[in-house]
Amino acid sequence: MKSIGDAIDLRNTLIARLEEANPDCATKNREPLLTFVVAGGGFAGAETVGSIKDFLHDALPYYPNLKPEMIKTVLVHPGDFVLPELGEGLGRYAWTRQGKRPYGSGRISGLWALGDCAMVPDSTGGFCPPTAQHAARGGKVLASNIIAGTRREPLRAFRFKTLGLLASIGQRTGVARILGVNFSGFLAIARQGRSPCSRLLAGDGIFLGLQV
Repeated sequence: MKSIGDAIDLRNTLIARLEEANPDCATKNREPLLTFVVAGGGFAGAETVGSIKDFLHDALPYYPNLKPEMIKTVLVHPGDFVLPELGEGLGRYAWTRQGKRPYGSGRISGLWALGDCAMVPDSTGGFCPPTAQHAARGGKVLASNIIAGTRREPLRAFRFKTLGLLASIGQRTGVARILGVNFSGFLAIARQGRSPCSRLLAGDGIFLGLQV
């Protein structure tokens, strides 16, 4: 989910599924048509599945043969809770709102990597969250390390302290950690518009794209 265009494509797919499942002749095919799976419980996955649920909820009144209990959204994630970047407390809060299904995971070594697919160690012994604020700064370090590696020079460790983390998880609900303080519910959404970190997150674009 990289752009508004991606969100519009997803919205059109959701509408097509509802249109196909609504007729009386589609009774036997409704379960697969109305099951939606999102892979990954990070920011992009959690916000995408939340936006999907909100969009389908708002659209259902236009499809008289479809009921809320027919809709099934699944968030596939390998961890014990979603949004691990925000910590266990907020992650489990989001987990209760989103639901979760287990899935296997693995690691690949010996490669240069950056962004959502990379596990970049941080100064606390954990890993940096897959956000733009880290990727933009980490890219400069990665580029210099690739050059240093070809010259057999010492590599530089990436060090950056998170400014803040926010995620919209649907139903006018969000989770956030700003300057070490946790927020959840509507207050987190309200702060998303005030915090300078909000410009670093792609979730708003996804949410607005689905609501067009």
